[in-house]
Amino acid sequence: MLAAPALLCRPSGRVLGAAPGTAPTDVVLTIASRGVFVHDALAQTCRCNWAVSPGTELSGAAVVHAHARRYTVVVDGSSLCGWHEDDREFGTARIRLAAPIHAILRLGPHATAAVHHDGAVTVVDATLAQRAPTLALATGGVSGGGAMNAHARCIWAGVADVDDAADAPNPARHAGGELLVLLVEANGAAEPAGGAARGARAGRGEALSLIHISEP
Repeated sequence: MLAAPALLCRPSGRVLGAAPGTAPTDVVLTIASRGVFVHDALAQTCRCNWAVSPGTELSGAAVVHAHARRYTVVVDGSSLCGWHEDDREFGTARIRLAAPIHAILRLGPHATAAVHHDGAVTVVDATLAQRAPTLALATGGVSGGGAMNAHARCIWAGVADVDDAADAPNPARHAGGELLVLLVEANGAAEPAGGAARGARAGRGEALSLIHISEP
């Protein structure tokens, strides 16, 4: 049975997204040009926040790693900022990636996937200290290298837990980990080959690309 809806807050700014926090009743709001705010849904109060400096622009909702008590958010289009919940300042860790970021997604308890506009993916840990090689969306499918498809454009990204997937035959199902699902538009490109990019059409079309990320 659902409880009656209640007003959480009246944010003064554009809300980019909401996510569960590190505590069971936390709701984390990311507000453009203002920062990240953690609200207690039961008490209906803001228990902590991290404000950005004037001129700083956030993109999309912050990713929360509850076990590590760490937060990650996109700043100014192509940088990742992260911090621990005990930090008083916003973005005590920061890295700049080589390409603009379309979205960031939480992968398991300790990693974040930065999906770029062309469908390439950079995976970093919760502290932003370790970065895996960028996975490029090549004309032959998704791979760990090769030339990126200059015509590709990511229009949606999501994460699916492999162990909770349907029982349809899937070679990645029993390997554990998660599937990063990308809906990529190929505009003006030749028809790609390979299972990961199957379904794209010559000239213009969309294709689902799957990247299996194994648990360590």
